[in-house]
Amino acid sequence: MSRCLTRGETVETEEVHFQRFDGTHGTLLGSCAPIRAADGTLTGALSVFADVTRFKEMEAALRISEKAAAERAAKLQEFSALLSAAVTPEQIGTVFRVQGVPLSEAVSGSIFLVESRQLRLLASPERQDVIPFRTLPLAASNPACDAFRSGEPRFLRSDEILATDRDLGNAMATDDAAAIAALPLHASGTPAGVMLLVFSEPRGFAEREQQFLLTVATLCAQALERARLFQVESEAKEFQKRLIGIVSHDLRTPLTVVLNAAHSLSRLEFQEQRPRDTLIRLRRSAQRMERIVGDLVDYTQTQAGRGLPIQPGPADLHELFVRVLASLSSVQPERTVTYVKGEEGRGEWDADRLEQLIENLVRNALKYGASDKHVRVGWSSSLDQVVLYVHNEGPPIPSTLLPHIFEPFRRGNQPPESAGASLGLGLFIVHQIVLAHGGRISVQSDYQDGTRFEVQLPRRVRSMAATETTA
Repeated sequence: MSRCLTRGETVETEEVHFQRFDGTHGTLLGSCAPIRAADGTLTGALSVFADVTRFKEMEAALRISEKAAAERAAKLQEFSALLSAAVTPEQIGTVFRVQGVPLSEAVSGSIFLVESRQLRLLASPERQDVIPFRTLPLAASNPACDAFRSGEPRFLRSDEILATDRDLGNAMATDDAAAIAALPLHASGTPAGVMLLVFSEPRGFAEREQQFLLTVATLCAQALERARLFQVESEAKEFQKRLIGIVSHDLRTPLTVVLNAAHSLSRLEFQEQRPRDTLIRLRRSAQRMERIVGDLVDYTQTQAGRGLPIQPGPADLHELFVRVLASLSSVQPERTVTYVKGEEGRGEWDADRLEQLIENLVRNALKYGASDKHVRVGWSSSLDQVVLYVHNEGPPIPSTLLPHIFEPFRRGNQPPESAGASLGLGLFIVHQIVLAHGGRISVQSDYQDGTRFEVQLPRRVRSMAATETTA
């Protein structure tokens, strides 16, 4: 106003802060225009003011609300990350009580999991004696069990809790607890438990607040489901490891007896061809079983986390290839394998393991390659390394299987009757032998060029232990 009257300036939408008679403060939004006579002389001013105090208060509250919402969202993200790192229900319970309860603005909270037709309190070392009851019968009439049975959340005041279940109300809704939320924990479409939250102040549970609490419950349910699956997988792997260890070691002794007996019988002279043919089938079946048992033993060793043990020493690739091909030609004389010898094949490797590697790759090529096509094998060398390859024509490895080809118990796309007694461990063991020698293995497979496995090995292995190298 003063600028308008003294200087003749026009002032538009300027904020003016004032104090009322009752001592409160407010904000006006004013505009002022000068009034002039015909000769231009300033004679007065016209001003308009609007009280925008309420608007300013709402604007400030909105800024505070947005800041609080952003902080809460950041805490929710941190809570989710902590749950993702938890691998046991007890760890999840601890994360919930340390992070989830304050995040929900509750004074206390608990998680109950269904077990044998009752809800059992998920306790952690930090929470052993807070709640006087440890289990709730599923048939009981209380917010927790009602929420579990119906699959729908319950949002109640303290008087409503006491009306539905006095024991639960006395325990969960004490004098300083004004509201409670019972939220079912859905996992894989079915409730796995209930999350209880107790609030010290009256709670209206607006739609936005309900959705936030349901988000917290969903994160907990997902974490519990991951923990359950992790436990199931761990138990299955442990059972598999024990079973394989027991079977492989228990089979070795009787299998050795069968092989020795077959070897002794092979020295006898039979008048008829039939006994000789039976003996050949017996030896081949026993040898196949011996390979399976050996694969199982190797697999068990890799699961101990140490990799395959190797004993490097002087070895010659040419001798190893000749030995493997001679052995396989007696088993499958109708198949043709073309061998290309490199220039310098001497080095320091575990000869037995390398022979096993070559045999597994060639057997794999004979099994899955086209029966009317040659299998090509060989090697090349440089000063510091050698490169082995095995190539076959025929249907390629399925694209869905190719990324997992070196994982254990993976079998090709042949029907079971043509796969023989394979367990799907051959290429897995090949990969482990390569890693133990500090080498690399790759595979390329398509309709045009067929399938080619290529192994790169250093000419000398420095360590006796398995080398931890990424293939």
